[in-house]
Amino acid sequence: MNFRQLYVTILLGLAVAALISLLGPLIVRTFDLNDPQSGVSGDARCRDASECIAPTGELTSMARDSCAGEGKRVCIAPLGSIESTLVERLIDYYDDAYGLKVQVLTPSPLQEGMVDPDREQIESKSVGLHISRLFPEDNADLDATIIGLMPVDMFIEEIDWRFAFGGLWQDQFSLGVISTFRMDPVTFGESPDDDLYYDRVRKMVSKYIGRLYYNLAESSDDTSPMYDNILSVSDLDRMGDDLPVERSDETTP
Repeated sequence: MNFRQLYVTILLGLAVAALISLLGPLIVRTFDLNDPQSGVSGDARCRDASECIAPTGELTSMARDSCAGEGKRVCIAPLGSIESTLVERLIDYYDDAYGLKVQVLTPSPLQEGMVDPDREQIESKSVGLHISRLFPEDNADLDATIIGLMPVDMFIEEIDWRFAFGGLWQDQFSLGVISTFRMDPVTFGESPDDDLYYDRVRKMVSKYIGRLYYNLAESSDDTSPMYDNILSVSDLDRMGDDLPVERSDETTP
């Protein structure tokens, strides 16, 4: 390649780069690629986040005000109007499958001020901070794994995604937060399917229990329950169920 050809190639490269930088944002706006509500059905439960910030009362009889106990343990923190039947099914599953006695913390409201009015979503860190204020002693105890479940859609401020299924804080705390909003088939205008909804939520909860409680490594295998690149419900549907751990016979704290 002579100097003239090299010069033309560089100019073409610069022109293409400039065109992409100009057209990229236009394409994103045109096709709503960054719109959190893109594809979400008008009938989706909790599309209006403010309608789902109050807690349900059905779990009160089995709830604890702390995840206190001896040794490593797991507690679910129901936030907002998360379904009681979903939480109960999760508790039964981990007991049957792993002998793991998952406890339920006091159902708590989400705060109106946490909702981003433009996105109808809650930022993940604000939920984590909310849990740490609700259960400060548990938050400081690395043996107490807390997994918050909420029905409101979520996003992560530092990442340019339309939404996030969950947020995880493993280095400083043993804390995870999961949004079930996009795991419900009704969210995208499909027919209600409680079993499919439960399966998706369970797989996400299992991955967080694997990370936080069992200290399992993530996997690049998209059929593994520890798959490291969950970007859609299709990824959740493809993932396996069984964590590679021994069943325990622990007692309730």
